[in-house]
Amino acid sequence: MEKSSNTLTKWAMTYGLYLGIFHIIFIIIMYMTNHFFNNGYLSYISTAFVIGITWLGMTKYRDHVNNGVLKYGQGLGLGVLISVFAGIFAAATTYIIMKFDGSLSDQMLNLMEEEIMKSGMSDDMLENVEKMYKIMVTPGVVAFSGFINKVFTGTLISLIVAAFVKKNPESGFYEAVKDVE
Repeated sequence: MEKSSNTLTKWAMTYGLYLGIFHIIFIIIMYMTNHFFNNGYLSYISTAFVIGITWLGMTKYRDHVNNGVLKYGQGLGLGVLISVFAGIFAAATTYIIMKFDGSLSDQMLNLMEEEIMKSGMSDDMLENVEKMYKIMVTPGVVAFSGFINKVFTGTLISLIVAAFVKKNPESGFYEAVKDVE
């Protein structure tokens, strides 16, 4: 059992690295094209890539490591671990970029202020919310919330992908019946 768990973790680290590299490239592209906060349709590309890497990681593990068998729980666990490792890379990249470019926190704060002003909030309330937002837009908080987002999204995707990729071991009963016929 320990060998299987160890192999699963190594597999998750490998595909988490692949997904993490994608996230690093994606975040850098978003930063360089001034879409760091507003990625719109580009988030669909990212989600499709997460689904693809998760699917690939599960099917390759099932077919090449686990003798064609992948129980739902194994697939879910593998997918969650992939998203955890990928989330670490994404969070580190976000943290580094926000530390490198201190204006990003100010840009985030300005975007939030614009949205609050559109809501018609009073000046006193705006001031209180602004104090709270200043804490929330620090590089550490943004990176941590990004990590949580990646793990949560990866878990949801893994719940679905594991249902399609799972392949339970065949029962000995069916083999015996085939031999009788």
